[in-house]
Amino acid sequence: GFYELDLKLFDGLVAGRRWLSITMAVIP
Repeated sequence: GFYELDLKLFDGLVAGRRWLSITMAVIP
């Protein structure tokens, strides 16, 4: 339900931030 959707959205946000960190680390 709504909670699952919110959890999935949060999971995507965390993954996005992780990707951003990796990208920033690789590309000066």
